[in-house]
Amino acid sequence: MKPIYTQLKLHDLALNLRLGWPDEERRCKQTVSVSIILKFPAMPMGCETDDLTGTICYDQLTKTITTQCEKKSYKLIEHLAYDIYNQVKASHPIDCQVSVSKQPPIENLHGGATFVCGDWETV
Repeated sequence: MKPIYTQLKLHDLALNLRLGWPDEERRCKQTVSVSIILKFPAMPMGCETDDLTGTICYDQLTKTITTQCEKKSYKLIEHLAYDIYNQVKASHPIDCQVSVSKQPPIENLHGGATFVCGDWETV
């Protein structure tokens, strides 16, 4: 039987935190969007058992990330993404990719900014 490729994608986790290069920008919390992709090395047992213990509980993962990140202050989305990446890897040592997006107060930058870091190349 051919192996099945499996991954878990978490889309648009909203974090309300202090972020920005100048001190003034960090004075007020702002909302950023986090997306995470987790690549399973093999099909998780939950696919067959329908049991949460056979996969990753994304409710717990998102709560942990939210709690850890919202109590800190960040200057760069790069640092925030890498911090989240390390949090994910500490609890789930599988390949992952983290992207952080924000709408910075930059005139005419309508689509915002996104930084991606992870265990594989992205395009």
